[in-house]
Amino acid sequence: SSGINAEYGRAYVSVKATMLRDLTALRDQHVQELKRLADDYSNALTDKEQQIMAFKSGVLEDSSSSIDHFKEVLEALRVRNESLREDNEMKGVGLANLEGRITDLLSELSEKEAAWCEVEEKLKIEIHKTWGDKYQAWMLATEKKIDELRRTNEFLKDALQRNQLGTDD
Repeated sequence: SSGINAEYGRAYVSVKATMLRDLTALRDQHVQELKRLADDYSNALTDKEQQIMAFKSGVLEDSSSSIDHFKEVLEALRVRNESLREDNEMKGVGLANLEGRITDLLSELSEKEAAWCEVEEKLKIEIHKTWGDKYQAWMLATEKKIDELRRTNEFLKDALQRNQLGTDD
C-alpha cells in the first residue's frame, strides 16, 4: 500500500512540476515579448523625437523655408504622432490581453490542481477500500482454514483416543 502511495505521489509531483514549469515558461515568454515591444516603442519614440529636434533645428536655421512648408511638415508630424499614440494604445491593449491571459492560465492551473487533488483523494479512498476488502476476504478465508484445521485436529485426537482405548482392551 505504501509503495502504491509513493508511486502515486511521485506521479502527482511530476505532473504538477511539469504544469508549473510550462506555465512559468509561458509567463516568462510573455514577459520577454512585452519587454521587447516596450523597448521597440521606446526606441521608435526616441528616434522620432530626434528627428523632430533635427527638423526643428533645420527649420530655424533655414530662414528661406516657407511657412506653408513648415505647416505641412508640422501636420505630417502631428499625423505621425497620432499614429504612434494609436500604436501605443494598441500595445497597451495587447499588454492587458496578455496579462488577462496569464491570469486565466493561473486560474486554469488552480482549477486543474484542485481537480487533481480531488482525484487523488478519491483514489486514496478507493485504494484503502480495495485493500480493506481484500484484507477482510483474506481474514475470513484464514479463519475458515483455521477452523477447519481445528476440527480436523479434534477429529484426529478423538480417533487416536478411540484407537488407544480400543487397543488397551
